[in-house]
Amino acid sequence: RYILVVYLIDIILVGILFVVPALAAIFRLVPLAWYEWVGVVLFGSLVVVLEEIRKLVAKRLRKG
Repeated sequence: RYILVVYLIDIILVGILFVVPALAAIFRLVPLAWYEWVGVVLFGSLVVVLEEIRKLVAKRLRKG
C-alpha cells in the first residue's frame, strides 16, 4: 500500500523537474527524440520480461 504512495510521490517529483525550467536547467534535462523513447521503452520492457522469466525458472526449480 505504501509503495503506491511512494511511486506517486516519485512521479510527481520527476514531473516537477520537467515542468520547472530552472530545475530542468540545473539537472541539464533535454527532451528525447521519438527514437530515443522507443529505445527506452524497449529496454524497460526487456528488463520486465527477463525478470518474469527469472521468477518462472526459480519457481520451477523450487518445485523440483
